[in-house]
Amino acid sequence: MKLNEARDLSSYIKGLKCKAAQLRPTKTAEVFHGAKVAYMAQIADGYGVLLIKYIDEQKKGARKSLRREMTDKKARLAALADECFAHQLLFLRQAGIKVEKEQEIN
Repeated sequence: MKLNEARDLSSYIKGLKCKAAQLRPTKTAEVFHGAKVAYMAQIADGYGVLLIKYIDEQKKGARKSLRREMTDKKARLAALADECFAHQLLFLRQAGIKVEKEQEIN
């Protein structure tokens, strides 16, 4: 990935996060909404920042360190994605939407 592509992607995610954060969900959707905004925040403010630094960094040692940090952030993002999925399923059930196979939503 090129540096300008990483910056554009990060900017796009930040914009989505800001728009999503401005939405006022119903009581039923509050937890799911909060989980999604937190997930987008971790992408935009955590992983995205590290990705830009990694692409821009020229020193091999610093890149290796950034790669380790990115791996840690990616693992945290995976955990947050699982949490969001669980909140999504709960929201759908509370909203009266039947889910036949949980894997189909993911």
